[in-house]
This record gives sequence, structure tokens and C-alpha cells, in this order.
Amino acid sequence: LVALNESRVIGLRMQSKLVVAFCLFCEAHIRRLRGEHAESLRLMRDALAAEIQVGGLVTTAWCLREDAADLYSMALEAGIETEYVRSIITKTRLPPPSGELPMNWPWPIRIHTLGRFMVVRNEEPLKFGARDHKKPLALLRALIGFGGRHVGIGKLAQALWPAVDGDIAAHSLETTLYRLRKLLGDDSIVTHEGQLSLNSNRCWLDTWAFELAVQATAADSTPAHRVNKLLKFYRGTFLDNDDAAWTLIERERLRAKFVTAIDKLGEELISERNIESAAQCYLDAIEVEPTIERLYEALIRCYLELKLPDKASEVNKRCRLALTAASQSEIKDRTQRP
Repeated sequence: LVALNESRVIGLRMQSKLVVAFCLFCEAHIRRLRGEHAESLRLMRDALAAEIQVGGLVTTAWCLREDAADLYSMALEAGIETEYVRSIITKTRLPPPSGELPMNWPWPIRIHTLGRFMVVRNEEPLKFGARDHKKPLALLRALIGFGGRHVGIGKLAQALWPAVDGDIAAHSLETTLYRLRKLLGDDSIVTHEGQLSLNSNRCWLDTWAFELAVQATAADSTPAHRVNKLLKFYRGTFLDNDDAAWTLIERERLRAKFVTAIDKLGEELISERNIESAAQCYLDAIEVEPTIERLYEALIRCYLELKLPDKASEVNKRCRLALTAASQSEIKDRTQRP
């Protein structure tokens, strides 16, 4: 840091914004590694402003690409020079930070499957009206239904063409994969050792982002913040109109993971005596999963703890209606304490 400060002083004397920006960028990286988040953000703000003043510089040429990705992701999350940062990422085809799926990253492909099915390419939703899109979309949904990563080609061929001879099914899959790549981009799906995967450097998938959010710990943020992050990604049922076996299995797995995570975070909020936030947590979860009885029960307990028996009664009635509509058993009346 001493050497960087000396270099920055020299840059200021030379009136070289290039040198100053370079020093600021390097120091921001060091501060980030030290865990000095606020100071790193301040330095990134100054570094990017200096870059823009000299006409825009490709900072990824100054450091390792993975380090630049970490800093740019941090800047995007903080809303610092987002238009410029996104343009540099796009121009240099910079991959996102390893193991992360930053929401503000300029992903060439975004795929939404929770609560809706939508594919966005270069910020424009794709429209699938033509009949020749039917099979490529079926392949995409099957690939996602099997997790989106390392899915055997034979497994996909058998799933999509179960009544067809193996060689013919394999050829059909090869043709359909070619058409899907034309829709999404040639580098959107990678093949390796007989397996297909969505390219995680080019494709953002909401189920992946949701599962990363589930893995967040107390060291990362507050329970309320983690609840908001979960709900930002989990917007509803996985591929709701798809009844393929692999979709149903993945749907129930994701639903169970969501409910378990909400249970855990709600209990954390209750243990902190933040009952109002816990109630809101359960209420928001019910909006996206309205037939999970234990979410209603937890919300009723919160309202009773808050001495709001009328609200508890309303929730109980809502639960009864939801479960009846879904042909499930009625919830036991829990609006009265034993």
C-alpha cells in the first residue's frame, strides 16, 4: 500500500489520470482481500470515475481477470458506474466471479423457471411461437429439469425420444441441440465427455441462483436480508406447466429446499425476538407456495405471539381454502392456544 500511495502521488504530479486510476484499482483489490468492504468500494468509485474521464480504459488488462470480475461484481452490486462496468464486462467477455451468479452481471443468457418460464438473450426476451422451436425448448427444459449441469446425452435422448431406437434418438438430439444453440448462442451449451451443461460463464439460471442463496450463512448477512434474497429468486413453482417426470422430481426438491430454508430463517428471526419480520417472512413465502400447511402454522404462531388473534383466524381460513382448492386435507384449527 505504501508503494501504491507513492505511485499515486507521482501520478498526480504528472497529472496522469491513467496512473492514478491504476493505483486506485489495485488498492481497491487489496482492500477487498483484507475484508475492508467500504474502503474498497470508495476506491472503486474513484478508480472508475478516473477511467471514464480518460475515455474509458479496459481495466481487465491491468490485473488477473478473476480479480477484475470480483471488483466489477462488487461495483455492480453497489450501483457504481453500472453502465460503464457492464460495457467493459461485455466488451472483454469477462466471466463472472467463480462460483457466483451476480444478478446485475450482463449475462448473455438469463433463464427464469421459478414461477414463470422465460429466456432472455442480451436483455431481450425470446419469443417462442414457431413450431420449430418446440423440440429445442423441450431439450432446454429437460436439461434444466435434470439440473442444468453434467447431464448425460444418452439420458436426454431417452427422456425426449423414449420410443425411438437409440441411434435415431441420438441423431435427433444432435439435430435439436444444434437448433437450440442457434436460439441461445453457440457457446451457451457445452459438451464434455458425453454430457451437456449450460455454460455457467454465459448463462444465468434462477434455480442456480436460488440454491446459492440457500447456502448463505449468518456470516453473510442478516436473516431478513437472506429471506429477501431467497424470495427474489424463488418466484413460484418450477416449470409449472411441465408434468414430465424429471420436472416433477426437481420441482419437489426445490420446493422442499425453499420451505426448509424459510423455516430456518423464520426461527432465526423469532429467536432474535423479531416476530414481525418472521411473520412477514412466512406471509411472503405463502404467496409463492400457497399450499404448504406448515408455513400457515408458523404464521399463525407469530400472530398469536403478537396478540393478533383476528389475523391468526384469517390465516387459518385462508389455509383451509387453499388446501381444499388443492384437494388436500384441511388444516387443524390452531388459532386457539391449547
